[in-house]
Amino acid sequence: MEAYGSEALLRSIVVAADARGEGVGRKVVDWLLAHSARQGAQCAFLFTTDACAYLEGLGFEVADSGRAPRRS
Repeated sequence: MEAYGSEALLRSIVVAADARGEGVGRKVVDWLLAHSARQGAQCAFLFTTDACAYLEGLGFEVADSGRAPRRS
């Protein structure tokens, strides 16, 4: 998770194949979002090509990549 003022960028999450389906990914995402909120983030972005349905189930929405924060 990278912080950009009031925005955060989730770079990557990987869950071992034998732990999938046990809620591990959700716990990791929840913790990262809570941590970034404590740091001042009000909005979080991530890029994915193969986890859209899963992440939409966690509350993320599909958005144009141009809206994501950029490194200065």
